[in-house]
Amino acid sequence: MLKNVYCIFSCFLFALSSITSAQNVADPVLISITGKGIKREISKSEFVRIYSKNNTQAVESKKPVDDYLDLFINFKLKVTEAEALGYDTMRTFVNEFSGYRSQLAKPYLLDTNIRNTIIKSQYDRMNKEVRVKHIMIRLDNAQSSPADTLAAYNKAMRFYNEIQKGLSFEKLAKDSSDDTYSATNGGDLGYFSAFKYPYEFELVVHNMKLNQVSKPIHTSFGYHIAKVTDIRPAQGRVRVAHIIKVTPQGMSEREQDSIKEIVDNLYTQLQKKADFATIAKANSDDRRTAETGGELPWFNTGRMIPEFETAAFALQKDGAISAPFKTMYGWHIIKRLERESAPSFTQAKTDLYSKAEKGELADIIKKAYIQKLKKEYSYTEQLLNLKELFTLSPELIDTAKNIKQIGSFPKVIFTIGQQKYTQEDFLNFIINKPNVQLTESTLEYALYKIFEQYRDEQIIAYEDARLESKYIAFRDLLKEYHDGILLFNIMDEHIWSKAVKDSAGLAEFHKDNESKYSWGERLSVNIVYGNSDSVIEKTFTEYTKNKEVGIEALLVDINKNLKGKDTVWIENVKISKGDNKVIDSTGWEPGVVPVHKKDLKFYFAIKLNKVIPELKTLNEARGLVISDYQDYLEKQWLIDLRKKYSFTVNITILSDIK
Repeated sequence: MLKNVYCIFSCFLFALSSITSAQNVADPVLISITGKGIKREISKSEFVRIYSKNNTQAVESKKPVDDYLDLFINFKLKVTEAEALGYDTMRTFVNEFSGYRSQLAKPYLLDTNIRNTIIKSQYDRMNKEVRVKHIMIRLDNAQSSPADTLAAYNKAMRFYNEIQKGLSFEKLAKDSSDDTYSATNGGDLGYFSAFKYPYEFELVVHNMKLNQVSKPIHTSFGYHIAKVTDIRPAQGRVRVAHIIKVTPQGMSEREQDSIKEIVDNLYTQLQKKADFATIAKANSDDRRTAETGGELPWFNTGRMIPEFETAAFALQKDGAISAPFKTMYGWHIIKRLERESAPSFTQAKTDLYSKAEKGELADIIKKAYIQKLKKEYSYTEQLLNLKELFTLSPELIDTAKNIKQIGSFPKVIFTIGQQKYTQEDFLNFIINKPNVQLTESTLEYALYKIFEQYRDEQIIAYEDARLESKYIAFRDLLKEYHDGILLFNIMDEHIWSKAVKDSAGLAEFHKDNESKYSWGERLSVNIVYGNSDSVIEKTFTEYTKNKEVGIEALLVDINKNLKGKDTVWIENVKISKGDNKVIDSTGWEPGVVPVHKKDLKFYFAIKLNKVIPELKTLNEARGLVISDYQDYLEKQWLIDLRKKYSFTVNITILSDIK
């Protein structure tokens, strides 16, 4: 059974939003605890912090400092004993504490200013749409060698220079872009705002001016040359229903005219107030949506082909129907169902912050945070030393992976603060990393990508290792979790579980203190139950007419007549006041309580007589006895701890606190 005083120390509610850097402030020792090979010092600030946190109520109801000090010393004696017994070295403690630390560290391993700035910039892009043409030079980043990457970049630069000299962007896109889908339209990607294309691409084009042509932009697809052809406010999103009659490639002109004639006829019916959903269900070639009247999900700019989007957003009100229009897929008629403006930041921020937790945006925020740490800790790289490793053979690395050992490679490849990381450190990271496939053709590129991962992990780890010294709030909270876990573990073993498991000790304690566990005045009651209201009503009537027969004999006769279809039975119970509100309401004098319903059963009660107070058995008082036995064990344990350990309190410092 957990006691409130210990819950105080093991439940910590901290607001992690206000994180302040540690300062070197003199913090005098308030309490010293010593024992055999033990010396523990508790600072003034630690006591004041925990006292203040656990006395947040009104001033008049706060526990006096002296009283709280006694509880605090008991707490620290127990934690000291736990450490002396090695509880803090047990695997269960180490794993639990490590898990807590990892969770507590997360808010500190993130720069909220960086995150908020990036999220705000993404929101700003959501409120603007750019129309962009691009030329793409495809590059498989996962397989390409540095030479391939350089060749792709040089090709992109050549295209950029040719455009600067007057070559038509559209013609170059049609002739040379590796994005064959947009190439047919001169590289036109249509309008888009945010979250459609790679972040690096959107970052550049959203900051370009009208008709500006970019230098090569590197993304996961390769290199791009971009041209902004229009800029406009975001149009929000729209929901429409549509009818489509497809015109596949190869269809003759006569067949196309026939399709156009069908669509014109459908449009005429709609102008005469025919039901759009009915027409769509009967005629649309998009059978997936036809069954629901042609309804499509919400979409915003950049999610549909340009002609379809243009027609949808051109409709001025809900219910408006477009004239037939042609796209590469066929002839369409659309009906506007709903339209919404671009969301406010308040409306969008939940989704934006969710995107910041995972995926591409989370990676961007993490990269920006790592760049900040690099600057803070004066990060430097020795790339020549790294490139020496590119000359190793994949076979050598594979052999090292098999034997988990690498030769001597002592040169430094990068430095964070005062920490140096060598070639050997990096190679050991590789040989302990599963599923790394290296070949001669991709060795340099693969090693560099693994190096980037290793470098970033070490920068984060370097910061993580300094959280306790860098942030007071983190250090204090972690210390409280540390002591709280130790307290719980040692209390559970020495007091709580021990009291429950020690059956002999519990019985002896009950015997020595049995006068504390007694019943008050009780009432002896026969409660007659039945499975249905009819049978219990019948039994109640028979009993009130023939009380002299006795309830037991009466039930025997009734159950014989029921022949097992329904049954009635009797329970004799001793109840205290408050156990049964119905019986309480009729008084405690002998008598009969009419039929009532309880827990899907029907009953009436026969009040017999009052029962004089009597002692409770151990089973009847078990909960109270266990609680009192725990208190007893704890008091005895604290006596032993105060003999085992000496403690002193700096009275001068204590006076300052008061």
